[in-house]
Amino acid sequence: LTSTLYYYSVSGNPANELIEAVVTNLSTNACGVRTSWQKTNVIIENLDFRKYGYAGVSTSGASNIVIRNCKFDECDHAVWLYGNNQTVIGNTISRCYKMAINSLSGGGITGYGNYNTIENNVVTDCAIYPGLGKNWGYFGIGSSGFFNVIRGNKLKRIGYIALSFDNNALVERNVIEDACFILNDGSGIAFDNTDGAVVRENIILRTVGSYQGSCAPDYHGCVPKGKGI
Repeated sequence: LTSTLYYYSVSGNPANELIEAVVTNLSTNACGVRTSWQKTNVIIENLDFRKYGYAGVSTSGASNIVIRNCKFDECDHAVWLYGNNQTVIGNTISRCYKMAINSLSGGGITGYGNYNTIENNVVTDCAIYPGLGKNWGYFGIGSSGFFNVIRGNKLKRIGYIALSFDNNALVERNVIEDACFILNDGSGIAFDNTDGAVVRENIILRTVGSYQGSCAPDYHGCVPKGKGI
């Protein structure tokens, strides 16, 4: 083994070539940035995250975290949130395998996952790769805390449900196209266990549903069952 990596340019001038180094990690917990337990007041911005095996950015019981104007490509998850008062804004997310943005909750209204904002992000081609998504997932954006805001996001070609939430979230002015891209019987927006939620001024287009990956091959009664909300 050696600590030196040599590259021999095909053209003779490496300055004329795009060279990408991919560091493989056997751990599925590989992250670009991970904020450790109960860290506060961190800004993550203008960074490019690619090919992380767990998440581009992961927060753990953190608060007052801002993730903005970053790019995420070919990560299992782009952003994995666990904490309060966190903001994910203005990011571009493409080709995530499991979920683009997941805001988890724990401990109820006095615990974690509350008062988070997911705003003005662009998500494309997320969770559309059969067999690579979460067991219960293939979602674009997921939120399960209290007093969360999901606003102004654009989601296109999402494997199953584009936007899922519960409790009393505010979900407004999102534009969703081609949800249920590879799965069936889902929707552009889905919610459960809600009390006081507001869903308004969203645009949802072409949630047809795909039954090829959702039915046994010897069963012929499947039909596309995509829904708007």
